[in-house]
Amino acid sequence: MGTPVPLGTAAGFAVLGRDSVTNTGTTVVTGDLGVWPGTTLSGFPPGVVNGTVHPSSSRRSPP
Repeated sequence: MGTPVPLGTAAGFAVLGRDSVTNTGTTVVTGDLGVWPGTTLSGFPPGVVNGTVHPSSSRRSPP
């Protein structure tokens, strides 16, 4: 196994997209979900997030 890459503040995200995050089914995300610098989070619901949803408008800097 290789050396882990330090993720800094992004480490707490289960899903983190650059431009968008799109769900097309009955996905369950365990952890935080975010997008930065993009703005599109779609498909939640029906997808479920067991964590915090972070749209880019709520962040002034990258995770």
